[in-house]
Amino acid sequence: MRWRKRVSLVLAVAVVGVSLSAPYRAVVELANPYWINRGDTMRIMDLGTWVRPGGVEAAARADGSWDVGPARSGERVVLSLLGRMPIKVLEVHAVASRWVVPSGHSIGIQLRMRGAVVVGGGGFETPRGWRDPGAEAGLMVGDRIVRLDGVALGADAGRRVAVAVRRGRALRLRVLRGGRTLTVRVRPAADLACGCYRIGLMLRDGVTGVGTLTFIDPRRGRFMALGHAVEDAAHRPMALSGGQVLLAGVVGILRARRGTAGAKLAAVDPLARPWGVVTANRPEGIEGRLASWPRGPLVEVATPDEVHVGPAVMLTALCGQRVEAFRIRIDASDPQQRATGHGLVIRVTDERLVRRTGGIVQGMSGSPILQDGRIVGAVTHVWVNRPLLGYATFAQWMLPTRA
Repeated sequence: MRWRKRVSLVLAVAVVGVSLSAPYRAVVELANPYWINRGDTMRIMDLGTWVRPGGVEAAARADGSWDVGPARSGERVVLSLLGRMPIKVLEVHAVASRWVVPSGHSIGIQLRMRGAVVVGGGGFETPRGWRDPGAEAGLMVGDRIVRLDGVALGADAGRRVAVAVRRGRALRLRVLRGGRTLTVRVRPAADLACGCYRIGLMLRDGVTGVGTLTFIDPRRGRFMALGHAVEDAAHRPMALSGGQVLLAGVVGILRARRGTAGAKLAAVDPLARPWGVVTANRPEGIEGRLASWPRGPLVEVATPDEVHVGPAVMLTALCGQRVEAFRIRIDASDPQQRATGHGLVIRVTDERLVRRTGGIVQGMSGSPILQDGRIVGAVTHVWVNRPLLGYATFAQWMLPTRA
């Protein structure tokens, strides 16, 4: 029994020692999947002599790192202790190197929805007392009305519903709620205050706002902006029937303060021609086509594993249409297996930006981030209670999906 206890103690100490060792920590902290440009050699750092990659062609270096490759997409690299005990399996994602033109220009965004979303409502006085026809029919905030009396609703959904309501006849509505499809019948009631028929619902069939153009893919004539989806009342990516973007000029800044988000105040020339059309509303941002774009240098898009903690630069416009570069720092990089808007934690370090805006403000969403000569991400969110801090998404996730 004493012999067994001693062996168990030795094994426990050995396991703890290995788990605290630098090579083991380096393995555990490796991003999985491992992103790499197609044809490049995959370099895995700080493994030492105890941990070895297997299942692929690999060469050891004097500094304790390993060169693997050229790795192919879908290939699996098995990291094992002394080549015998598997510790971690890395899935390699090899992607074609892409080059884009970083922007940072402020844009006005006008989006049209498929159908109309219920964003509010309330009752009113009728000849038969207080009524709330929409609620009585079971309609709720977040419901998306997609068909009216059997006819699909497009970009002018709100107007078509309003016209039908004014006639006072019962409406048959097809409604999307979560993952379900419902058919609802609602009869308008006469509002004593206005002398017209109403159903007591506030509908929205479009959205306008200000954001930042992230980059242009000149080979495809496509752009990406915002770094996150435009959401509906139920916090889902808004289903679009179309939209457009216009070049905007920043006319003022509401400075950020602890607990209060600041904002860019931007204006769009109402007579200006659209700069481009929106074709998709993705979790990584809005995508579309541009008829023309400002000239600028091509910059390579970094894969998530190439992004590291350290200094970086953010491009954004704070006055008119002039794009400026501001110093920031990437405090944390967490390459994920799926796209989110929180892969990077960034910190404003440029005193010029702090003096002018107080930190990250609304309207900066989509501002491109560059590090080591590559575009690595785009600003997505601000920490409201700490406006010098914010989140960003990886540029790799934002690459346009269409040819």
